[in-house]
Amino acid sequence: MKLAQLLSIFSQLKWGEYSLNEVVSICRDSRLVVPGSVYVAIRGQQLDGHKFIAEACQAGAIGLILESESNLPSNYRGAVVLVNNTRVALNKLAGRYYGNPAENLFCVGVTGTNGKTTTAYLTE
Repeated sequence: MKLAQLLSIFSQLKWGEYSLNEVVSICRDSRLVVPGSVYVAIRGQQLDGHKFIAEACQAGAIGLILESESNLPSNYRGAVVLVNNTRVALNKLAGRYYGNPAENLFCVGVTGTNGKTTTAYLTE
């Protein structure tokens, strides 16, 4: 999927030079970024993914999904999307990239005191 197609779901978008490039992966770990990746910076309990934006850019990220541009290298020429919550954005991004597989899921809940394991086993 082309970067332009993937990121078209976001309104707060700044296009860079790579809009026609093919996206090869979506990463939330800067160590896994390869040329053609989109990097999503996630704030966690221990670490903030925004601290690793420069590493993701050096590794070849063609798109960044961020909550803040504060650590963005001044020479970065890829697409930048600013969002309020990168976790929610990652969910939308992954759904679009993988063809919204949740739309084809059939889900059943089994509740009660007895028989849940048996019922689950029988449905396989």
